[in-house]
Amino acid sequence: MGALVPKPRGAAALLVAVLVGGCASVRATQARETWLASTFEPYRFARGCDELWPYALRVARERGYPVVGADPARLGDPPSGAFTQFLANGFASRRTPDGGLVAETDWNRQVGLRCRIRATPHGEASCSVEFSIIGGGAGGATEESLGPDWSMDLDLLRAVDPVEAARIEEAGPVSGR
Repeated sequence: MGALVPKPRGAAALLVAVLVGGCASVRATQARETWLASTFEPYRFARGCDELWPYALRVARERGYPVVGADPARLGDPPSGAFTQFLANGFASRRTPDGGLVAETDWNRQVGLRCRIRATPHGEASCSVEFSIIGGGAGGATEESLGPDWSMDLDLLRAVDPVEAARIEEAGPVSGR
């Protein structure tokens, strides 16, 4: 009995099927990312920045980005020690000139990224939040902003207003979730 040799037409058809399926998956993910950006870039949470801030920190922490300084205490954890704070690349929550808040996490060592969280007030009970991802510096290279991760805003909305989050998700693309 001879060795099994794949038929060229069958192998080519399999390769085409894999590529088309992979391309469809990539297109679905890109469509979802575009939809998230168009939904959450202009989105205003119906809460003030100070009220929303602990939820934003929690979203970052749950994604694996370690909050630093006094920020763990805002989430019910012990604050970072002096030595840990000294070694951390991020910084704890600070007030911005417009009355908002900003913080940067330490490195998520598993993925080599950090997160900058910025809450901008839009009136008394309205706030926008942007989670910007920072890459490149964990190994000593120059840090670079990789842009916002709007899916984190959806996580934040799920935490503070699950009904509104479900309503918005219902309008979004089905694939790529």
